[in-house]
Amino acid sequence: MRTEWKLFIYLAVFMLPLGVIYWILSREEAGALLLVVTSVAFAFVGVYLYMQSKYMNGLRPEDYNAKPEDGTGEVGSFPAGSIYPFLGALGMTMLCYGLVFNGFLALPGVGLIGFAVIGMARESSDATTAHSELNEKANEGAPIPPSDFTDQVKK
Repeated sequence: MRTEWKLFIYLAVFMLPLGVIYWILSREEAGALLLVVTSVAFAFVGVYLYMQSKYMNGLRPEDYNAKPEDGTGEVGSFPAGSIYPFLGALGMTMLCYGLVFNGFLALPGVGLIGFAVIGMARESSDATTAHSELNEKANEGAPIPPSDFTDQVKK
């Protein structure tokens, strides 16, 4: 975690003088303030990561040099293609347009977002959604090619 906090602290140290120099040269308050606030945000994250690295004992899981055999076992399920992200984006678009231009679009937008969230939650809890039916029909009678993941393909 040493690298992460150093990166954010270095970015904060870089952005602070940049904001000051920008204000001195342009006398434009908004841009200079945004650069200084960006520096403070980087410093905040850097200090948080530094404090977390002090509390950690030993290496994190991502610090190990893993071998391919370390990742063997059950992989899990992966989401199938879904209409719900599109419906969520459409609902968010309707909500934003409704808040800006006319309120009659905001309420259906909120409803569509709620419908999409519930649909995605129900879809993610059912691991067999759209997978087993498609795989059985597509591979009907076809031999499964041998690979390291043959046991996963059969599931």
